[in-house]
Amino acid sequence: MLQKKSHVNNQIEMNKTIQKKKPKRITKRNCKQDLLMQSLITFFSNKKNINIILSIIEGKSKISLRLIDWFVTNYCKKNTVRYYINKKGLPKKQIDVHLNYKTQLKSFSKKQFDPFRRDERILFEYDNEKKLTLTTTVGQLNFFRWVIKNNILIYIEKNLKSIEKDMNSVTKKNRIKYLKDKEQKTTKNKKPIRKRRQLCVSATKTISKHVATITVNFN
Repeated sequence: MLQKKSHVNNQIEMNKTIQKKKPKRITKRNCKQDLLMQSLITFFSNKKNINIILSIIEGKSKISLRLIDWFVTNYCKKNTVRYYINKKGLPKKQIDVHLNYKTQLKSFSKKQFDPFRRDERILFEYDNEKKLTLTTTVGQLNFFRWVIKNNILIYIEKNLKSIEKDMNSVTKKNRIKYLKDKEQKTTKNKKPIRKRRQLCVSATKTISKHVATITVNFN
């Protein structure tokens, strides 16, 4: 009886060990993420490419993350920005920035294609000798690869004043509208103040009626 109980206990321990050593299940999503990361490592191993993203993220460039995001999501949509990309060894092609941006979003989702670090952050080592790292996300690296490959920063730099003016103007209008709506909402929610009722009416505001007998004599 004791041997049987011991055998059962050993079997339970073996099952627990097997469960611990069970390999992680690789889904299509994880596989896609790994492939994407490998291609990003290759792209940003180029010093020119990594220096571009570093200057913007660290705030050393006159082009900010906010401006890039405004350009691809709002400015290009309103102004239908199109231009030709001419690279060595490749045929000349035209790009519609906003449409291309929307296509990328559909392909990768917001988590894997985002100028801001809104997803899980990673330490991206870009200098093996000095062990230099960049705190970023897969989505941010992927977004900047698209930006660099499609000469978007070159276009922004050439039209910087126009894009900044548009962004500041619309932001200001939206801010004014927001404050007005907030004020109207506050006023609407306030209970109307009842006027104080007069206990006595002023004599100058009343008409008095008196009945009197008048005698008229004709001489």
